[in-house]
Amino acid sequence: MVGGLVGRNENTITNSYATGAVSAAGSVGSLVGVKDPMVAIIVCYYDQETTGQNNDTGKGEPKNTTEIKKKSAYEDWGFSNIWRINEGISYPELRWQP
Repeated sequence: MVGGLVGRNENTITNSYATGAVSAAGSVGSLVGVKDPMVAIIVCYYDQETTGQNNDTGKGEPKNTTEIKKKSAYEDWGFSNIWRINEGISYPELRWQP
């Protein structure tokens, strides 16, 4: 079970994203490899170009690299106090990161 963020989720995942290449012989997913059907993935995204995954229904929302590097892609993510982004250049970062 391999995912860009989690191999197998058993709890709700909120406000997360994945950008790294994801590949495996078994259960693989852009954000989550195996999703428990009883838990939610809320406002989560993955870069379909860099993860190599583009049809991962129910396990995050796909965005292309240009979209995922824009603040407008992240609905209700708290950019005033939790996250920051250098639009068009980088992915979101937590404000406490150097």
